[in-house]
Amino acid sequence: MFEKAGSSGVFFRDGDGFSELTELPGNGSINDINQSLGYHPDQVFGYFDTKRKEAGIIQVSLEIFSRNIVFVLTEKSVTRLRPELVEEYLGSFRFEEVYPSYVAEGFLKEGIANKSLSFDYLSRVLHIKDGDKDGIIYVESLELYLYFIDGWLVDFQASDGLNEWAKLWKQRNREWLLDYYRFAAFYWPGEPGRARAEINAQADAWANRTQRITSSSRFIQAIRASSTSSCCEYVITRGRCLLTSFQRSTMAAMYRLARIPTGSDALNTGSMPPAT
Repeated sequence: MFEKAGSSGVFFRDGDGFSELTELPGNGSINDINQSLGYHPDQVFGYFDTKRKEAGIIQVSLEIFSRNIVFVLTEKSVTRLRPELVEEYLGSFRFEEVYPSYVAEGFLKEGIANKSLSFDYLSRVLHIKDGDKDGIIYVESLELYLYFIDGWLVDFQASDGLNEWAKLWKQRNREWLLDYYRFAAFYWPGEPGRARAEINAQADAWANRTQRITSSSRFIQAIRASSTSSCCEYVITRGRCLLTSFQRSTMAAMYRLARIPTGSDALNTGSMPPAT
């Protein structure tokens, strides 16, 4: 029996293995392939690992918020796809790196706009065991509340009151974020919502620094650059705008200059109070 000279380059999950999609739907686009396999494009995410091209794999398409494989895109020279090769390709997959906060919230925003994320779909990929198709569900892995009406996602809200960039900051450097929060809380005593707004504003400022930041690595580079440079722009509003140099290495000196009492709750708190 002769081996095929080539393939369509698309292999879909078939039981424990993979089968070739011999006839490409439509014009053979990724969206056409997704739809032919029963998925809305918003439900699928393309995972790339450029360091592992030796296996002939170009991309592994996954159900969002999961490691569940929908199909694999390969070089056309690949005529048979072994599961172990795919597992090797996914060897560097880490949930928090593949689905950082800004990516996760981007998925949800698209799903809401296109009415493409159902309760049934999200409950399966996010392992939600209990919930109401017309209600609110808390997803611990995302730290988000999801709102459903008639079985479709219609809104979401951060449980800690942080936007997607501030969440990324929290995930990558929690201690540094808490230092910012403590300083903001001093200027907004008893108003944690306003202190959080300062955190969100600073995170947005970093995300939009010089040009839109579209990756977590570039965002973290912006944080590092600011925390090690001579001046980190940090705006706190309390009746008027105050622009101050804010640098981690001089934090203690700034506390003294601001005359924050050493026993202040704003300094001693180990975390931000929950959003209300």
